[in-house]
Amino acid sequence: MVLGALVGNIYFKFFEMSGVLTSPYLANFVILGMAAVLTSVIRAPILSILLVTEMTGSFSHLLSLSIVSIISYLISNLLKAKPIYDSLLHRMIKKSKKQVLTEIENKKTLYSVKVAVTSKFAGKKIKELDIPMELLIISIERHGEELIPRGETKIMPGDTLNITTTLHDLMKCKKFFNDSLSEH
Repeated sequence: MVLGALVGNIYFKFFEMSGVLTSPYLANFVILGMAAVLTSVIRAPILSILLVTEMTGSFSHLLSLSIVSIISYLISNLLKAKPIYDSLLHRMIKKSKKQVLTEIENKKTLYSVKVAVTSKFAGKKIKELDIPMELLIISIERHGEELIPRGETKIMPGDTLNITTTLHDLMKCKKFFNDSLSEH
């Protein structure tokens, strides 16, 4: 609105310097400038007319506000200027898509592997393994029982390790365990 008032003032000064208008019309140009800039920015001429009419507290400018708002709307359409709220919405959607992709990548997944007899992990304690920080062994299935692993828990051939990781790190998990275990 301030920018519109400034634009109206500049137009008035131009007409005043050319000798076409005198100073009593300054307020009219300020009001019309506010409506014109608001209409071109938000691309809502009726809303602009109503807001400026409410701000002035008078219906005396209603016809001139309507004409200026419609002209401003048409010019901004011809110039293919995007409305500010559309631009903000597209920016928010783009940011939201990035956030959703990040959330999907950070979503937890469960991966199970069966320890082979020939595995280099067979017979070792969990604390002796060089497990990447992104992976967490949450349980071990052994002979139909589920064990909660601790650092001292030995991994035995035939055990099924249940590992949790993010979708982003799933390939790292598969690579780490496929080098020495058979996938379940």
